[in-house]
Amino acid sequence: MAGSENNDWGIAVRKGNVKLLAEINSFLKEFKASGGYKVLTEKYFREEKKLFDAQGIDFFFYD
Repeated sequence: MAGSENNDWGIAVRKGNVKLLAEINSFLKEFKASGGYKVLTEKYFREEKKLFDAQGIDFFFYD
C-alpha cells in the first residue's frame, strides 16, 4: 500500500497576526530541517512507526 500523498496539518492563528504566523512557520521549517520530527517519533512513536513500515505506509509525522 502506498503512503498518503496528503500530509496537510493546520494551526489556527488569529487573522492579521502575521508576526505569529511567520514565527510558527519559521519554527516548523527549522524543526523539520533539524530532524526534530524524527527525534519525537523515536521517543514517542517508535512502535507505531514499525507498524506503518510493516504495512508499507509512510509514517504520518515526517517525510
